[in-house]
Amino acid sequence: MPLHPPLSMATTGPRKLGGLQQYVIPLQAMSATGNFFVGMAIDGDQEINAISYLPVDNIAAHAANHWTFEAASWTALGAPNATVVAAVNTSAGGLNGLTLAVPVNFTIAAGRLLAGETLIFTFTLGGGVANLTEGAALVITTKRCSTY
Repeated sequence: MPLHPPLSMATTGPRKLGGLQQYVIPLQAMSATGNFFVGMAIDGDQEINAISYLPVDNIAAHAANHWTFEAASWTALGAPNATVVAAVNTSAGGLNGLTLAVPVNFTIAAGRLLAGETLIFTFTLGGGVANLTEGAALVITTKRCSTY
């Protein structure tokens, strides 16, 4: 009696393989606006399931003195392609400050990096907000996507 092919061979089209992968990226101290390379979809599309920021500071909410966080996919030519996390700041109308060791879970706007694209996370300094201390981390949860 012949063996039936596994499901991955019996179907066609895009499907997700494997489980979720989580990356923890320790950050340096931040005292100015900066862009951080977070990852790259090297040999296939990459699904972004979650992005969180784990602060090691208490930052009070303030209308003008705040940090803004955002993330975008960038093409292989070095140009922004799609917003992954829309800009959100630590003002009262945004995140309402930061609390030590309380994760900030961002809303994912476009959760896919195409093959060859990179994920860039941007921290923007606004006004005279306190510096961000070394030791904070970005936590990225992804899943590789493949087409056969």
